[in-house]
Amino acid sequence: MSNIEIVLNMLAEVSASSITDVKNPQTYEENMQCAFDGGSVAAVARQSLEKELGHGVISSLNVKDFFLEQQDIKKLDGD
Repeated sequence: MSNIEIVLNMLAEVSASSITDVKNPQTYEENMQCAFDGGSVAAVARQSLEKELGHGVISSLNVKDFFLEQQDIKKLDGD
């Protein structure tokens, strides 16, 4: 995952959590709707960013690969 993907994931999570706090869902279906709505917030942000950048922001990296890559960069920098 890239930094952008991590941030979009965090946006989806905090959005879903905030929506859940406001709507106070009582059923499974209502909770699912809050989760969907939170994901929709992140989807809109992703689409807007991709439009501005002119390219997609989703990578084929998974989070493990991302952190391994970061460690390799630190080793090269001597940290």
